[in-house]
Amino acid sequence: MMTELTLLTAKKEQIFTYVQDVYDLIGKVRVDNTQKSKFLAKATMVEQMFRDFEQTVHKIESINLSADKEHILNFSSINTLAELHGHIKIEVEKYASTSKSTAAVQNVESVQPAKLKLPPLDLPTFNGNFSEWPIFYETFKTMIHENQTLSTEQKVQYLVSKLKDGALNICSGIPAVAANYNAIWDSLLERYQDPRSMAAHYMDVILNFKPIKFECKDMYSKFIDQVGSAVLALKALKIADLSEYILYSLSVKKLEVNLCRRFESKILASKSMPKFTDLLNFVKDETRIMERTDSQGREMPVKKTAVASNVFSFKPNKFQSNKPVSLVSAEHKKGSVSLVSDEHKKGSCLSCKESHSLYSCPDFNTMKPDERMGFAKTHKLCFNCLSPNHSVLSCSNKTSCKKCNYRHHTMLHLDSYKAAAPSREPHSSDMHGNSEVAAVVSCCSSDLQVTKNTVLLSTIKVNILDQYGMPQPVRMLLDSASMSHFITTSCCSKLGIKFKPASLEVGGIGGIASKAKGMTSFSFTSRYDSQKSFIVSEALVVDKITNKLPVCPVDVDQLSHLKDLSLSDDTFHIPDKIDGLIGAELFSDLIGKPKYQGQRGPVVIESAVGDIVMGKVPILPIQNIPLNVCAFVQAPLESIVHKFWTLEEVPTSPQVSDDDKECEEIFIKSCKRNVDGSYCVSIPFKSDPNLLGDSFSIAKKRFLNLERKFDTNPELKQDYAKAIEEYKKNYASKVDMKEIKSPNFVMPHIPIIRTDRITTKTRIVFDLSCPTSSGLSLNDVLHTGPI
Repeated sequence: MMTELTLLTAKKEQIFTYVQDVYDLIGKVRVDNTQKSKFLAKATMVEQMFRDFEQTVHKIESINLSADKEHILNFSSINTLAELHGHIKIEVEKYASTSKSTAAVQNVESVQPAKLKLPPLDLPTFNGNFSEWPIFYETFKTMIHENQTLSTEQKVQYLVSKLKDGALNICSGIPAVAANYNAIWDSLLERYQDPRSMAAHYMDVILNFKPIKFECKDMYSKFIDQVGSAVLALKALKIADLSEYILYSLSVKKLEVNLCRRFESKILASKSMPKFTDLLNFVKDETRIMERTDSQGREMPVKKTAVASNVFSFKPNKFQSNKPVSLVSAEHKKGSVSLVSDEHKKGSCLSCKESHSLYSCPDFNTMKPDERMGFAKTHKLCFNCLSPNHSVLSCSNKTSCKKCNYRHHTMLHLDSYKAAAPSREPHSSDMHGNSEVAAVVSCCSSDLQVTKNTVLLSTIKVNILDQYGMPQPVRMLLDSASMSHFITTSCCSKLGIKFKPASLEVGGIGGIASKAKGMTSFSFTSRYDSQKSFIVSEALVVDKITNKLPVCPVDVDQLSHLKDLSLSDDTFHIPDKIDGLIGAELFSDLIGKPKYQGQRGPVVIESAVGDIVMGKVPILPIQNIPLNVCAFVQAPLESIVHKFWTLEEVPTSPQVSDDDKECEEIFIKSCKRNVDGSYCVSIPFKSDPNLLGDSFSIAKKRFLNLERKFDTNPELKQDYAKAIEEYKKNYASKVDMKEIKSPNFVMPHIPIIRTDRITTKTRIVFDLSCPTSSGLSLNDVLHTGPI
């Protein structure tokens, strides 16, 4: 009988183990879909296994009862297995229904397929991340795009339903109908099926991966998943010269952005992968261009002609024109010159009426600086660039005098513009007709004799466990006068300590308050005895606690009696940063009795985390620290007024365009005041509003997209509804669709979220630039209006 009981017990345990393994496969299937077939195969035996289990339990209990009349029957194992059996049965039925739905999709040929609700397919979604594109592309292409049993209407519904975020925005302006399926699919291929963009993304993943500073299994796995996958994907692109492209990706990040854009424009047409050699040759060409253009005088002002449309500026290698041009100015920002057409150059010199600019005129150059200043005043020239077409106030040239850095042309520089030579007493220069009194700078210097001692504050070094459970040394300051504990944000980042953001103020000497980033908790131990542990339940997180301590290096040669002590901070003599501060709450728990106290020198106090050195200590001999004091003496008021009347001119009134005049006339003619005190004007159309096409369709589509956002973000929906209610209270009113007459423009609207705002975090923005079916928007047919 015992042999039979042993066999039945082994059979019972074997059946239970089998069912338990099938149940564990449920979780694995949800993570790895390839385990699905294994689960379904093993699940077919569960029903029979459950019946055998019941019979086995009954036989075991019967034998036990016959052997012992007082045996208590126990069938709880049947209930446990029945619960596992129920979960397995539910999962099997769910997968069976999914398989039937999929088969129905593949075989459906209904007369009205548009009215059928499409069954859900196990397709990945795509949000515009290049890392997810290859999986989405291959899956969708195989299951949907190349599936001949699906209609185009069904394909476009599947496609749009699996797009979100940036990928959905690409086709937001295209209606999701059968006729537009190929257009939507081609738009996605054009944007994401681009080897160059994919390669750049994979290189960014590799280069931006943060270095691993500690031994950690999770970080190693993350390195394999991200960097390893990016390298394999990069190789799968089969770039012709991968090493050249990698060198290009590393070096292009070292160049200025405008130069990179010009290089991209150059290689855009070729659609080939950029190489380092191509980039290097391009930079060499740009360098030659800059060397040749920089050699052509950079201190000459712009001489504009009467025809403003022929004056323009350009950057090197970007200008193309069939007209002959000549360089007339270069006192602008480096890399930008201005050109004037030759046909308007004759007679441009105001001094001799010859065909050259004023700054190159021999007569003007032979004048003395004060005579050139008088000439500029007489002809009302701009003192900054010598142009007769504007004043110094409206001059866009940012270059100043090369001799004194004042805002006038170098050729108009007078000696009186120079600042007085430095002296111990401030002095002023004489004021006369064409001079400018500059501010005077007085300087003095002195040597500060530094004291030979400094005071040590009680610093300690303790161990704090990081996020990986490894002890890390942290330098802290003990402060019995602090009500709180502190730790720096850099220390939290280094140790991986998370903190709860909070808006807190910390009061200091004189009531000066500083901001704390948040609060956290941690524990620390002694470097000598890990059993001595202390818990800091609440610590404020701040950017910085104090400067490096001690303030200067300590002469440890005069403290030789401390070398045999087990100091908590063994580098107390070296100025270093403070990672945290322990306040009065734990101060008494840490501090013990004095261990050493001499007639001169610091005090050594025993503590739970090692001996602490504090008090007066000698410092290393250093040279006297030179102190320089600079006093800035502002120019007297008479000089400022004199400069105003000499250099400043009354700016000319801005020119108003014909469109702006027409807009003002519309406002003047239609302006009227309402009963409530508000004003009403007509809409300033510059074109016939009948040119606008249908705007309702695109506005409705964007509104439906907005409602889908509301389904996933109830808080946004609530804020948006409040904003709409405010519109209803002030000036918006509901309009019946039957009352809308043509022409009309239905304005799409979107939410703008500003989390940094205290009051109104969500506001509504109306898109008047949204094109209608005719290609025109409301902004296109309206006047811009004067500024």
